Amino acid sequence: MKKLWNLNIIYVLCLIVIALNTVGMAFYNTLWFIISAVVFCALLGIIIHRVKNEHNHYSKLFKSINQELSNASSNVMENFTIPLIVVSHNGEMVWYNKAFCNNVDSDAEELIGRNVDMFLTEQQQLFLKNGKKVEVNYKDKIFRVFESISFSGDIEQRVICFVDITMLQKYAIEYSLSRPVVALLAVDNFDEISKDLKDSERYSLNGKIQTVFENWFSVTGGIEKKLSGDRFMFVFESRYLNHFKNDKFSVLEEVKKIETPNHIKPTISIGIGVNGEGYNINEEYARQALDMALGRGGDQVAIKSDSNEFLFYGGNSNSYEKRSRVRTRIMASALLELIASSESVVLMGHKYSDLDCVGAAYALQRNIRKMGKDAYTLIDTETTVAGPFFNHVRNEEKPFDLQDPQKIISLINKDTLLIVLDTHRPSFVDFPKALEKARKTVVIDHHRKAVDYISDTVLFYHDASASSTCEMVCELLEYFGKGGMERTEAEGLLAGIMLDTRNFVFNTGIHTFEASAVLRKYGADPVEIKKLFADSIESYKIKSGIISSAEIYKASAIAINTYEGTGTKIITSQAADSLLEIKDVASSYVICKIEGKVNISARSLNKNVQIVMEKLGGGGGKTMAACQLDTDSFEKAKEMLIKAIDETEE
Repeated sequence: MKKLWNLNIIYVLCLIVIALNTVGMAFYNTLWFIISAVVFCALLGIIIHRVKNEHNHYSKLFKSINQELSNASSNVMENFTIPLIVVSHNGEMVWYNKAFCNNVDSDAEELIGRNVDMFLTEQQQLFLKNGKKVEVNYKDKIFRVFESISFSGDIEQRVICFVDITMLQKYAIEYSLSRPVVALLAVDNFDEISKDLKDSERYSLNGKIQTVFENWFSVTGGIEKKLSGDRFMFVFESRYLNHFKNDKFSVLEEVKKIETPNHIKPTISIGIGVNGEGYNINEEYARQALDMALGRGGDQVAIKSDSNEFLFYGGNSNSYEKRSRVRTRIMASALLELIASSESVVLMGHKYSDLDCVGAAYALQRNIRKMGKDAYTLIDTETTVAGPFFNHVRNEEKPFDLQDPQKIISLINKDTLLIVLDTHRPSFVDFPKALEKARKTVVIDHHRKAVDYISDTVLFYHDASASSTCEMVCELLEYFGKGGMERTEAEGLLAGIMLDTRNFVFNTGIHTFEASAVLRKYGADPVEIKKLFADSIESYKIKSGIISSAEIYKASAIAINTYEGTGTKIITSQAADSLLEIKDVASSYVICKIEGKVNISARSLNKNVQIVMEKLGGGGGKTMAACQLDTDSFEKAKEMLIKAIDETEE
């Protein structure tokens, strides 16, 4: 209303100016006097017409409101405990009740004629018109607002109600902050640190670790309980979880500062369960989160909520070897029983299969057939990067028996055992249909555990500290009997180990060299294996071009491989490896395009590139990871990669 009156005032001022101009023109120029007089009369007519229309409109509006307020319901609206305002069709506030004056704005009388957009944005008003409720903050209060529209004749009346939910929100926030959180802590390498210590030294070390935990946890005033020598439970209110998040769980670094007699830095893993329906549900979430943290290599925090999503913090240390001969023997025994009770066995690796999963599949297939069972390997020969190995065993007495994948999938039934190698993610397997059809599934993998792992398995053999799947399979085959391995089997396994360790430089441990020694005993020839990694002159030139085009960003080398053809994936991976040889480069990323989609191959010396790739939907290990993006633009992919790098280094 005030806006309309302001517009009318402008018209009146213009009318006065024109009137004065008309009087002046009467003495100087007859033609301009006539023109000015005509303009004056026209403007005067417009003003009279507007005033008349506004008078009629507001007369009808106020008459309508007065009629409404004169009946029995008017007293109800006036004395209604919920604050109300009546708004005209153009958003002007024309009436309010006592509750609005008392609870929303004591100066409500001054609001008459002003637009309701001082309370509600255009989007909020649109929500109200669509029958939705909105929340509004006004003068340190929170209101839930809803609207009712009525008509009196042709006059639209919008009745807007303001429900004060300030205290309700306060109680809701307090309820959320006071919800219980369960945290389970485990010392990743306690056995390794304490195995050669005296009892007194072990107790002293345990006490130091527990003191760090207690100091970190003391701010919460919660409950703490030691479950075993290296496991602890903490229960606290949710309000302190944000404090720990903001602190980036500094306890991970505080524990590493503890001095041990053998100078091995202790690391811990923490699993936290939140938003469960009770303490028992949160404890189960915490156990699942701890398993996830340990499966990803330890030295990190995993948080699981009722939405089945995980959040991760830390994870920058190397994985510690926890695999023992006892566990391997138990896994081998269980696998042998599953094979014996199955009609046939199907082995399958990941997309763009490499020497690690192909070497493991070849060795397992040959040994399972020695047991008298039908064994088949599912490999997409068009996308595999292990072609040189197929050529290597082609002339053997028992070559790699590769049949039509669709035929093998059609043979899968409830008595078929499916063994997934070198991946544990459903989206990464070479033939997802085979995974969907199988009723008995075994997973053997060494990559750091991802959230979307294959959960419906009869046996899940996973070890993030292993150098490769071939290393794990080599140890399993030692318990299979049947005369041991043949030379080509041993060479396939050793090739997989050499690939994933980059010739025994990364991710190697005691078990890696023990397995390699066993494979050498069975006749694996390192010279023959070296030939499997040989480059052609063409691929070498392409790789050199990729390396020369690399850019350095925050100690990361980023390059683009524009070549699209046979061996693109191998060339990309090799270029990423070679970029690590550049001084001051801690990690490398090479972007390529395969089948119209952009792929990124990531490598590092000690930086965790898995975290970067996970932000882009991929995964892998700490020093070797990859991802595929839903884009065909190299520039877009590079922008996404740089953003992911920035986010992980915040």
